[in-house]
Amino acid sequence: MEVRPDATVPTACLDPSQIDQVVTDLVSNVRDAMPHGGTLRVGTATVQGPIEGTSVPVGQFVALSVADTGTGIPPEIRAQVFEPFFTTQPKGQGSGLGLSTAFGIVT
Repeated sequence: MEVRPDATVPTACLDPSQIDQVVTDLVSNVRDAMPHGGTLRVGTATVQGPIEGTSVPVGQFVALSVADTGTGIPPEIRAQVFEPFFTTQPKGQGSGLGLSTAFGIVT
């Protein structure tokens, strides 16, 4: 795991339990995407909105990035990953709520 915080990022106002949930959901998905190991990178940066192709409005924001060296998301399911109850886990494992919960908190 590599943690890459940007020391110039301003203090952000957020709910600690919600950001904990977002990071937990993202890292759980990373774990599943790297069954044979790899690298997880978590970082922060300051971004200026608006950002084309997103709903980020005008203003300055703190961005949290989570990236891994896993297998990636197959193109045919990318549009579904934030849908509630969508999972690639075997039956009986995973609720399919992790990424949809993270998406809801962030938006």
